[in-house]
Amino acid sequence: MPAKRTGLKTINVDEDIFNYFYEQYKREKENARLLGEPEPKSFVRFMTDKLRKLKELEEKKKPRFEHFNVYEDHVTIRDNETKRLIDVYVKNQGVRKILWCEFCKSQECIHVGYAWSLSYIQRVIAGS
Repeated sequence: MPAKRTGLKTINVDEDIFNYFYEQYKREKENARLLGEPEPKSFVRFMTDKLRKLKELEEKKKPRFEHFNVYEDHVTIRDNETKRLIDVYVKNQGVRKILWCEFCKSQECIHVGYAWSLSYIQRVIAGS
């Protein structure tokens, strides 16, 4: 049963994985001691830092934009930098169609640029 401390969870890992990281922890602790630097406080803190760095790396690997959904009059884009869903609308402007970003209130923003790369948008514009 996990410990009853707020904000913490317990996980189980294979013994070889545990041993690999525990050896790393001991080496870093010894290196810090020899260099006169602060030692890692605990194995739990050491692993928390490792997992935080892994999470940051995973987030950096995400593309800035992801196509989220298509509707009759607009496309929704996930902007992983702002962590928002952005709607880009196809609007009639006289005899031609334009793209309009609801978030930026613009026809000339990075979201509109991404929307132009989507085949659905290209088909809608070409069909006009």
